[in-house]
Amino acid sequence: MKKITFITILAVLALSGTARDRLYVEDFSIQPGETKDIPIMLENDTVYCSFQTDLYLPDGLEVALDEGEYWVDPTNRLSPNHFVSTYRQPDGALRIFVTSQLVRLFTGSSGPIVTVRIQASSDFGGRKAVSLRRSVAVEEYGERHALDDCTAYASTAAVSVPGDVNGDGNVDIADINAIINAMLGKGPEDGADVTGDSHLDIADLNFVINIVLGKGN
Repeated sequence: MKKITFITILAVLALSGTARDRLYVEDFSIQPGETKDIPIMLENDTVYCSFQTDLYLPDGLEVALDEGEYWVDPTNRLSPNHFVSTYRQPDGALRIFVTSQLVRLFTGSSGPIVTVRIQASSDFGGRKAVSLRRSVAVEEYGERHALDDCTAYASTAAVSVPGDVNGDGNVDIADINAIINAMLGKGPEDGADVTGDSHLDIADLNFVINIVLGKGN
């Protein structure tokens, strides 16, 4: 097996390009009667100060209430000056609106931006779509960006995470290292064939790098 050099890894990173701005929810598992905090993720090259999105949940799932207010919490990517508002839309969607009176900017370029607490009914089952639609993000001086709609799936079955080589539920630099070590014969090959083609090669490394950069699954 050919030795993988640092230059090769940099070349793969360069070919992978940069991520397109997107607001999204990942697939998640939830059991009947369970309450679970689900992050809404923001991947952004552009720096924003506010956004809004419409959250659509299937029958059997609802956003939990806290003293009559929908439970949507900010993450540490928001400043203390940001506030979160929610409005129920005529078509049943929950509009989530995040802004700052002092036009504070979001921090970071990836990760959860808010967390939504979701409750499953006692008879929830199967695999059902969860969508974000009509998402808009706004820059500091008011320029608006329409972001693509996103659909994920809530399921009572356990959800596997594509590219999660080490099985910790995340896809990050640790999984890149695990694949490199497996290719060099310095680590286990179990789970490293992330493309599922029965070959452990540069395609598997590229697959995980793209996910880490926000261009994969």
